[in-house]
Amino acid sequence: MSVCFEDGALNRQQSLAIANNEIRNLIETLVAEPGTSCDKRFVYYLLGTTGVCVVPLTSFATELKGFRITLLERSEDEFKKIFETVAESIAAYLASG
Repeated sequence: MSVCFEDGALNRQQSLAIANNEIRNLIETLVAEPGTSCDKRFVYYLLGTTGVCVVPLTSFATELKGFRITLLERSEDEFKKIFETVAESIAAYLASG
């Protein structure tokens, strides 16, 4: 599944709180690199806070900002939990900046 953010929804001030200092420092270093797309920033923060790994849409040679997610989870409860976590993270990220 691909998820696209509305134009202008992402900016370079948005973030998610990362409790682990080592992971936070790594993520902050990665997103500070010049030319890092706004959707890639979101992807890094999502991974750093939740452990959920998605791929930024800009990695697929498109101008669209968003991410692609693939789940092979067999447990319906776990599948639902992962998508709820992603949805909550999107809301928190967008509200942060």
